[in-house]
Amino acid sequence: MLAARVGQDAIPVFKEGLKDADYRVRLTGALLLGAFGDKSGIPVLRRDLATFAPRNGEPDPNLMKLQGQELIQAKRRKVTQMTNAIEVAEALSRLGDASGLPLAARVALEGEYGAHRMDAINTLANLVVGAASDKSVLAGQTIDPEAVLLAAAESETEAGVIGTIMGDAARLPREKARRVYEKLIASPHPTEKDREMMKGYLRLYDREAKKQSKAQSTAPKKQ
Repeated sequence: MLAARVGQDAIPVFKEGLKDADYRVRLTGALLLGAFGDKSGIPVLRRDLATFAPRNGEPDPNLMKLQGQELIQAKRRKVTQMTNAIEVAEALSRLGDASGLPLAARVALEGEYGAHRMDAINTLANLVVGAASDKSVLAGQTIDPEAVLLAAAESETEAGVIGTIMGDAARLPREKARRVYEKLIASPHPTEKDREMMKGYLRLYDREAKKQSKAQSTAPKKQ
């Protein structure tokens, strides 16, 4: 990776990438700058998000007025824009920015395509993890990403997306991860193999909690 090879000398290159005509170059530049603690790419990605998803994933009433080939082309454009938008939302969440939360919440529960729902789940998990160490990450937001993750765990039916939820749960603080796994285990949609794996995680959490409790109870009390 360029960032690892040349370090901070690459920052001007990354900043120049924010001006590129291709949103993917802008996105990469913003993430690489973020690796150095430079958040100057966030406003650029916020503008891209507003361009790709001006309605935050809500149905477009204008599509109802189209027919035939015109409607097919409009739907294809919409799918492409949603792919771009949720990718930008995920990148913003990695930078500790929750601007894409409304879109991610809607897509995680209502998205038509599994790939979109996976990116939305990643976005939600990034924000839960980020907010665990910095509560300002979710400042001003009215949507709880953990609550949406739990709802997705309860309702998701596609194996690939369930796998994404399972993987992302492992990144969460233990009690939050436990709640996600419990929702998935209670759902009829995971495979028995996945269900047994998650039960194993819960047993591991229980053992670790008991060890921690025992260590705390036997620790010398401060005078």
